[in-house]
Amino acid sequence: MDSLPELPPDTMPLRHQVAGHFYGQSKTKLGLLQRISTGDVLKPLIDDKRGQREQQFYMDMFFNKTSKDLRALQSFVPTLLGIYEHNEVHYLILENILQTFHYPCVADIKLGRITYDHEATLEKIESCHKKFPDVNHLGFQLLGWQIYHPTEDFYEYRDKIFGRSLTKEEIPHALAHFYGAPKINHRQIVQSVLDRLIDLEKVISKQYGLVLIASSLLIVYEGEQLDKENDQQWKRKIDVRLVDFAHTFQYSESLEADENFLFGLRNYINHLRQLLNNEYIYTAVNKQDMNFLPELPPDTQPLQHQVSGHFYGNAKTKFGLLQRISTNDVLKPLNDKVRGPSEWRFYTNVFSDEAPENLRALRSFMATLLGIYEYNGINYLILENIVYPFRYPCIADVKIGRITYDFAATKEDKEKSYRRYPPAAEIGFQLLGWQIYRSTTNSFEYHSKICGRSLNKEEVLHAIAHFYGAPRSAYRRIVRLVLERLIALERAMIKQSELVFISSSLLIVYESDYASYSIPKVDVRIVDLCKVFNIEQYSDQTGWEDNFLYGLRSYMNYLRRLLDDTYVYVAIDKLNHSHQ
Repeated sequence: MDSLPELPPDTMPLRHQVAGHFYGQSKTKLGLLQRISTGDVLKPLIDDKRGQREQQFYMDMFFNKTSKDLRALQSFVPTLLGIYEHNEVHYLILENILQTFHYPCVADIKLGRITYDHEATLEKIESCHKKFPDVNHLGFQLLGWQIYHPTEDFYEYRDKIFGRSLTKEEIPHALAHFYGAPKINHRQIVQSVLDRLIDLEKVISKQYGLVLIASSLLIVYEGEQLDKENDQQWKRKIDVRLVDFAHTFQYSESLEADENFLFGLRNYINHLRQLLNNEYIYTAVNKQDMNFLPELPPDTQPLQHQVSGHFYGNAKTKFGLLQRISTNDVLKPLNDKVRGPSEWRFYTNVFSDEAPENLRALRSFMATLLGIYEYNGINYLILENIVYPFRYPCIADVKIGRITYDFAATKEDKEKSYRRYPPAAEIGFQLLGWQIYRSTTNSFEYHSKICGRSLNKEEVLHAIAHFYGAPRSAYRRIVRLVLERLIALERAMIKQSELVFISSSLLIVYESDYASYSIPKVDVRIVDLCKVFNIEQYSDQTGWEDNFLYGLRSYMNYLRRLLDDTYVYVAIDKLNHSHQ
């Protein structure tokens, strides 16, 4: 089961995070967050021992009476602002050092040849050695970084897999690339960072008894090119901090500084000095295709409670569904040059004052079009967020239709579409993703299209029942309400005789705590309307004319089977495993 912890109020996943525990992606699914109102960082204290150590380090640094030498580190550590607890998870509230940068270029560099502590098992030690053998002589690891390219207006991102793939010879060029080579004067930025690191080295050298294991340098510089005419002389803003203190120990009787940490720090400093040498010549490192993340428009974040479709940062286009932080409206990018304008036209036609009666009948079954928005050359539909009124939304995305390719599809496209899920040709729909809220664990259970497409016809029936709350007997209340809504949708779709709906989905939402309502709260809408065409565009109309209605009626018949007194729910083992 793949559960996502509830986000605390007024929070979102941390923007511009390049390494570490990402929300929803780590083993525990907990990750770095930021307060929407203030920008402060919330770091979850996941492991009891490690969490307590990190909290103690920050408390000693900023609140408890401690040595003068330790306090000298304060300017190199994000300020501790407090402790926060939500749903039995404790968070450190930390200064967000990225907040003062317009377009932060960020790197996370883990320091030290040894990255495991004295409590590590043999398996843990072997795992650390295997991850990056070169760390023994290098003393540091590149865990992730992002660079802002102002001319093209995008972020280039590299992760730890890329960093660990670099050879000794490639690492200096990767560092130079992070600092702007060959597009800008990397030496000016490197010199500023180097000055800061030399100051840090002096402070760490006096920290007798302080052992920093697996801590990182977080290096930031301003990516915005403020002085375009004189970039060589303009001094960019930089910052360098230490982060990650879960493996930090203090030994009061020790008379030695942490040589493991200092070895990595000094070696990184030496690499920067190499970049300042006039004889250094930058060589591009071509390991793999660049991984670009489009900049989020102001006042937006990735859509919460999205269960399928294009997620922000996806492998292909990187564009995905967003939501406005201030209003919660949904922003859908129209980045495809063909499908985008097609969807825009259809929404405009439906919500136009001159819309014919048949299209007007669809309005209550679509997310309301609120406007159009342009940012960095990309148009976004501004749509009603139908999930927002629900406190703990249970959501399913059901793609409708036996045929999911349009009239322009090639033979290869058609074969690929069929191979993805052969039963769709018979049952007429696909389960693309769904989430269910579990009040006992205060978490969401999520299943993706991989799970949905692994189900046979009979398993689909039980999976649908599972989504609606089976084996609890009250789930039939939700099924009846959804079925009533679908019957009304069927009437509206019968009027669309001139239109073909391809790859459109039902977005079904209900409130998880339906037992406490006299009438449970549900909603059903049609989404993904980029392949709505006039039937006349098809020379061979066989199968197209009732494609959507066939799938809709098939799904309705599955719901009717769930309402039959003879139906017996059978748990499916596949739903007891995580699906991403």
